[in-house]
Amino acid sequence: MPPKLLLLPFLFLLAFNKAGAQSYSRAEIDSLQTYQDKLLKRQGKYYEAEILNKKSIIESKRITYEKGVAQGYLNLGNIYCTLNRFGESIQTLKKVAFFLNEHLDELYLNSRLEIELGRNYMGLGYFNLADKHFRSAMSLTYKLKDKTLKKRLQLFLYGNMADVLNRLNRHTEALNYLEKGFLLNRNAEYAIQISHHYLRYQPTLDSATFYLQFAQRMINAGSDSSSNTRFSLYNDYTLWHKLRKNFNEALKSNKHALKIAQETKRMDLLRDCYHLQSDIYASLGDLGNVNKYLLLYVKLNDSLHMARMPENQIVIDDIQTDLVLKTQQEKNYILIFYSIFGCVTLIPAVWLIYFSHKKANINLSKVMHLKALNTEIVDQNHLFQQAISKLENKDKIHNITLKEVMHDLRAPIGGIVSLLRFLISENKLNGDERELLLLMEKSGLDSLNFVDSLLLQSNVNKDNKKGSVELSNLIMSCIKILHYQAENKNISISFNPHLVNINANKEGITRVINNILTNAIKFSTKNTAIKVKVEEKEHFVIVSIKDNGIGIPDSLKEILYTSSGQRTGTNGEISHGMGLKISKQLVEDHGGEFWFESIEFKGTTFFVKLPKI
Repeated sequence: MPPKLLLLPFLFLLAFNKAGAQSYSRAEIDSLQTYQDKLLKRQGKYYEAEILNKKSIIESKRITYEKGVAQGYLNLGNIYCTLNRFGESIQTLKKVAFFLNEHLDELYLNSRLEIELGRNYMGLGYFNLADKHFRSAMSLTYKLKDKTLKKRLQLFLYGNMADVLNRLNRHTEALNYLEKGFLLNRNAEYAIQISHHYLRYQPTLDSATFYLQFAQRMINAGSDSSSNTRFSLYNDYTLWHKLRKNFNEALKSNKHALKIAQETKRMDLLRDCYHLQSDIYASLGDLGNVNKYLLLYVKLNDSLHMARMPENQIVIDDIQTDLVLKTQQEKNYILIFYSIFGCVTLIPAVWLIYFSHKKANINLSKVMHLKALNTEIVDQNHLFQQAISKLENKDKIHNITLKEVMHDLRAPIGGIVSLLRFLISENKLNGDERELLLLMEKSGLDSLNFVDSLLLQSNVNKDNKKGSVELSNLIMSCIKILHYQAENKNISISFNPHLVNINANKEGITRVINNILTNAIKFSTKNTAIKVKVEEKEHFVIVSIKDNGIGIPDSLKEILYTSSGQRTGTNGEISHGMGLKISKQLVEDHGGEFWFESIEFKGTTFFVKLPKI
């Protein structure tokens, strides 16, 4: 006889002697319950464990030890559930719930209560309820500070959650929990559970073989030799041989499992062995033994069912009643919610209807008044349109008159400038005369530029016709026109022609290039260079004109496109402050962009971006 079994009579004797003599201490009650736990797991002596727990509950109540009472009821509920006495188990666990609510608030005991309730619901076939309780227990275990208790409960939970998930056909999740348990504690029990999973739910013989061999080694080494573990091992070997169609070996393994079930008086395990035995004989075609073991299975199953049917049926009825009540309660909550929501929504709606009706009466007169105002506004708008038309006609007449006057002025001024240039070219002039003629020529050129600016300003807002313009030829023409002004300051203008066509108004773009080149010459010092470049892109072309002049100070950059931005050139040339403003407007009217970059005393670069054809 094993040494541990020798302690059993002594403990019984100690328990009953103390009952007549004196009360147990809390430590002794804890010791009894701890021994019961070992006895339950390792020896399968459930009935002896039941007696010990009942005794521990009586003694705990005698010394008002609430934790001992709750622990005892929890252990009893565990035993009844293991023996498939679900009715007794749930009734016992209700007492635990009472003690926890009234006297205790222990995470460990609450976790165990949720686990035991989950096991009972699983045994009764309420797998969704079992899953709910197991997950609630798992969330409680995360809060436990004692790592040993946390590990013990999580190991127990992973296996039970996997069992429930397999019953719900969620096999991948089940395998995930089993593997978590195996990683947490690589023991024979979890190895057998994983092998059972691979044999029954996701048949994979190689994986099942690995875990069965691992469990066999652990049991042979003596690390876990409890009756439950050995029964599960032989049961899985039976399934393993059956899947490999090695039916004789399957019979041998199942007979070992039968023997363990008989020794531990586990009628539920014995019933399962009879059923498996009949399946194996059916595969062998032995109908005699099939009938024999099938009859044994039916008799034992009926006896177990009849013995537990009244209490289990009561529990099932209670559960179904609770579910109906909960469903009805949820419906009532929904009805109350929608009723409140309807009332809350209806009150503002009624108020809005009343307010709208009241406001409608007030607004009726306002609507009539607004209609009258609208008619008056329409009439006034008509009068404004007539006045605008008259002003536009006058503006056209004014522009035509201005253009004619400017043209009339341009011709004589141009003639005077030409005559002055002729006189300057004569060699008979003395120094004072030449200087005077040069001053007159400069004044004439300034006047001519001013007249040109006014002429262009009168045409800026008009819809000038656009067409195909070859940009390089246009730039070359502008350079030739301004060549004389550049030579006066010994300034060179370089340009490499790049043939590209744009859709533009030729006069307008010519004016833009002329303005930029004129400014570049005007604000460049003598003996410098101006570079003109055309860069072609996919949908547009960029013209850049760079000088090495005096640049633009920061104070003028913000007002450069206004008349306030005017200043004199490096040789005293007068600027009217209109050229750049007009140029920018012309480029933007073409759907382009106009900008500049400048550093004072180092030079300026103007950029003109225009769309290609």
